[in-house]
Amino acid sequence: MSEENLFEAIRPACAVCIAILVQACNLLAIERLSVDPNRPHVILAGDKAIFLAGYYEAPDDAEAKFPSMDYFLDRNAQYGCNTFRLPFCQENESGPDNPYCSYSAWNNNDCGQPNEAYYDNFLRPFCSHARERGIYVVICLYMPDRDWPCDNKTDANRKKSYDKILEHTWDLKNVIIETNWEVSAHSNAFLYDVADYIQNHPTYPGVLAIITDWHYGDRSHLGPNKINGRHRNWDRETSFAYWDSNRPTLWTERWFQWPAGSGGDNPMSAEEARVHLYRDALFCGSGIQFYYTRWNASGHPDLPSSYLQQCGHAVWLSTQLPLADMAPEERLDGFSADGYWFVDPGKCYAGYLQDGGNVTVNLSDVSGSADYFWFNPRDGSITGQGTVSGGGNRYFCTPDSNDWVLVIRFPARPVPEEPTDLGAADRAGKECAGESARR
Repeated sequence: MSEENLFEAIRPACAVCIAILVQACNLLAIERLSVDPNRPHVILAGDKAIFLAGYYEAPDDAEAKFPSMDYFLDRNAQYGCNTFRLPFCQENESGPDNPYCSYSAWNNNDCGQPNEAYYDNFLRPFCSHARERGIYVVICLYMPDRDWPCDNKTDANRKKSYDKILEHTWDLKNVIIETNWEVSAHSNAFLYDVADYIQNHPTYPGVLAIITDWHYGDRSHLGPNKINGRHRNWDRETSFAYWDSNRPTLWTERWFQWPAGSGGDNPMSAEEARVHLYRDALFCGSGIQFYYTRWNASGHPDLPSSYLQQCGHAVWLSTQLPLADMAPEERLDGFSADGYWFVDPGKCYAGYLQDGGNVTVNLSDVSGSADYFWFNPRDGSITGQGTVSGGGNRYFCTPDSNDWVLVIRFPARPVPEEPTDLGAADRAGKECAGESARR
């Protein structure tokens, strides 16, 4: 048999082996999430800080459009995202027999009678498949009372559902539980009690809980060691409110606007999405989930892939940064630069320059040489890498007039492997001539 024929003969087996190795690496990569007790705004995966980014889709309406629930997970994994938000309780758009809808979580529409088939045949397989892809699943207890489509919504019966969720997912380590307050369905105190019950469960303890805070001005109920979610209408200043209260956050941001009568047909631009990703999320120590409900946006089959690609690029960049030790420049003394910065003084500087241009960075805290590179948030490529000496102000120029991320790290080390093709060779980002020039 020729070498060529031999290769063709073993190619399928090689592909299977590679797939198994990738799956095994993803399984090993999943660590149960927690909150750093010493830096309570930091979310940890094992002992390492993590940036969560992905998307949310309500799959109860998926049956007519997508034959497999893995569609959502495959999209996340394809673009390098690490989070997917799954509503446990959602309106049934396709009838009671739709397996994607949590109507089937209860027998005879009774919250006191959990339907084992739902947990065995849908919830656990979905979360297990997500784990195989290295994805965390945020199970959203969407308005956990008023809109649960079942009867007998007593505290005891609600806890039966919580118990079933944890029983079927706890060992997977990739599940987060969100208690969601919307349109005054419950008080924040109620949500806190639910989150507390989940995290301190007598049989399945330690699952991280999110409290999605709809009382924008009241965070007095939000305690430590829980992620505090914020829904819609997001900006950097609001992120600071959570940062200052020493509480981790995970945002859920719609991709479309919501003016009256729009029907969801006014989506944010890809540039606006990147601003949220970097200015308001990653460089404020927060995670983000974009969401898209198909029935609210006519003519659009699903969340555009560009949003997921950009989330994946941000997730990759976060792995190159010492997230746990960084802070927004507005919360640091003695550092200021054009753009939006996330900084560990003397060790790492990451800035989002929304409109391109030139920037002067004060590297007085850096002793010796640091490496730098320009990261393209639009396609995930790296360009214009080099080294720069510390000890004073240093002047940098973006490769072009688009938005860019500048990363400076000390001590100098090899520039990371590019996550994607660099693209055009003439994108020459650089430290500008006259490196000690002052603004």
